[in-house]
Amino acid sequence: KSDSDAVRRSVRNIVMTNYYERPFKPSLGGNVRGLLFELDTDRKVRRAKIKLAEAIENFEPRVEKVRCKFDMRDNSLDVIIFYNIKNGLTNQETALTVNRTR
Repeated sequence: KSDSDAVRRSVRNIVMTNYYERPFKPSLGGNVRGLLFELDTDRKVRRAKIKLAEAIENFEPRVEKVRCKFDMRDNSLDVIIFYNIKNGLTNQETALTVNRTR
């Protein structure tokens, strides 16, 4: 993969990874799937956005100025992540849809 595609894939992997899913790195991940049933108040949504942005900035050193946007629908969560690649492209965007399975 090229530079921007590799960063996009890395950001996607961080978002889709739950806590304790990777051996020897229990805090790696955004834990978005774990939060699907808990985002019922604005305060929890804001806290989840902040924690997700911090996780991306901590585990992906090639990005900076991370912002997250959540859009809740019936049984899914649309996650849009905006970031800049250090010493590279600016205003990058990655969009994901996480569905509830139960």
